Amino acid sequence: MNIFGFPGNPDSPANVGRVDQRLAIEWVRDNVAAFGGDPSRITLFGQSAGAGSVDVYSYAHIDDPIVSGLILQSGTTSLGIFTQEETAQGWYNVTSKLGCGDASSNPTSQLACMRSKASKAITDAIPQTNQALGAASFWPTIDEKLVFSDYPARDAAGNFIKIPMLIGNTDYEAGYHKTMASVYDAHLPDSVWGGFNLAIFDCPSAKRANAFQHGGTGTLGSSLTCD
Repeated sequence: MNIFGFPGNPDSPANVGRVDQRLAIEWVRDNVAAFGGDPSRITLFGQSAGAGSVDVYSYAHIDDPIVSGLILQSGTTSLGIFTQEETAQGWYNVTSKLGCGDASSNPTSQLACMRSKASKAITDAIPQTNQALGAASFWPTIDEKLVFSDYPARDAAGNFIKIPMLIGNTDYEAGYHKTMASVYDAHLPDSVWGGFNLAIFDCPSAKRANAFQHGGTGTLGSSLTCD
């Protein structure tokens, strides 16, 4: 969920955290029977960032989903999808602080320098900004392989895994972020948090459920006023 899973290094593979998630699911498929499980009845469940991961997965592995059900609680692709330029800036913020260079540095030497640092030193170097919304820019990066730039179009076309999905939200997910923000002395009006909850959780979940229900028929809509 942070720089170790989504480092943003433009000279290395993006979204290694997503690759790890897929490998974990493959391991369950291959080994769950030994623990009394049924590999044909694997369900993915995630909450908040975990739900975002489940949603991202549902678009990336249409041909070989492995799983037979999806549960998303308080999270969709709306939670945080960054461009390569945005995540690269997050990477260079940390490399610069650790003395490993910046965008003008030799990529091989820079990565070797970062690998020589202790994990605590790396996490300590992450800028403590926007922590109410997550760990800076270390989120899934658009690569058009595992993470895409056109989710609304994919919804309209039905380009996602079509297996049973349960989707919803906690009563007030934004309250968690409001509490986090107060730790960083960011005190915003309740109206802001209400809008945040609507824009990041309620509306995206409604739209995702609607898209799934219609399965690419082009008949999209929402009972919420989200636009």
